[in-house]
Amino acid sequence: MRRHRIEQGDSVVRLAEQYGFAPDTIWNHPDNAELKALRKDMNVLAPGDMLAVPDLRLREEACATGRRHVFRRRGVPTVFRAQLYDRGEARRNEPYELEVDGRLYTGQTDDQGKIEVYLPNGARRGRLVVNRGEVDAEVRFGHMDPITEIAGVQKRLANLGFEVGAIDGVMHARLSAALRAFQTLVGLAPTAELDDETRAALADCHDLPDKLEELAERAAKAIGGG
Repeated sequence: MRRHRIEQGDSVVRLAEQYGFAPDTIWNHPDNAELKALRKDMNVLAPGDMLAVPDLRLREEACATGRRHVFRRRGVPTVFRAQLYDRGEARRNEPYELEVDGRLYTGQTDDQGKIEVYLPNGARRGRLVVNRGEVDAEVRFGHMDPITEIAGVQKRLANLGFEVGAIDGVMHARLSAALRAFQTLVGLAPTAELDDETRAALADCHDLPDKLEELAERAAKAIGGG
């Protein structure tokens, strides 16, 4: 058994690829029970977390000599999902290019502005260009911090289009202003306090499509003065 100290950009899916396991084999190992209870999501870990990685076990297969045999390695690809909005309106049916580690993926957003692309588990970063450059963004896979961390709050707010200033894990004036704006949009008291209710609402809006669409509708009305 080895202990892997999580660094920024690590995820169980990527580390499973590195160490030769299925992701669930590592994540569901009894020695990771405490980390699993703390972080909930195997792909949203914090730098400094300790992940237990079991030793590989030798597996033997009986095969006839003098014949050709094919062995298939099981794997679980990484899925990149994004939903794009422009001033509260979904960016529907727009062409995109996603370049990841030298490989180019192309397509178009669906009628809800969503993108879904299957990627190798070892993917680290990419560049997303939508509608011939109207959106041009760097994408870092595995860099989302837990919602319990200030950096995780900053990154989720930034992904939702709020101006948070530097993403540095520090509560500063720009972040407080973004929190108040978010709380107002979702119907919470604009206290700028990172209470459980605010964290839960932010996690829902960032990770759940229905909640995000609801937030976008509210944002569109606020922008339009409706």
